[in-house]
Amino acid sequence: MRFVGEYEQKIDDKGRVVLPSAFRNELENVKLMLSLGDHGEIGIWPIEEWDRRAAEKQLHEYESDGAAREFREFTRNAHEVKLDGQFRFAISETLRRKGGFSEVGASQPLVIIGARNRLEIWEKSRHTNQFERD
Repeated sequence: MRFVGEYEQKIDDKGRVVLPSAFRNELENVKLMLSLGDHGEIGIWPIEEWDRRAAEKQLHEYESDGAAREFREFTRNAHEVKLDGQFRFAISETLRRKGGFSEVGASQPLVIIGARNRLEIWEKSRHTNQFERD
């Protein structure tokens, strides 16, 4: 799978996000994992890709305290999600908080970007700070 592009979406009052139409054919029948990324984003991973990334992080788990924390942060906040009939998925309260999102119900804007083997969900102001600096 190869994911590219950038799309603005919103979180609804139940903590759900609609998957952009550009990614639906690739992910319609795929098991997905959500996990905190390394830069404050929330990653959407096809489960096989998530398993590969988790295994890579686990290989380095005992090399340093930082690597151990990184592995545990990646796995402890992860959860499998299912797309509903309208291609929506829910983001847990913990991941929303760690990803910089305010309380559900605010229809807070976010940006979903393709990052080759995964998607990334960014709170809009974090995305702007990370990628739109002069």
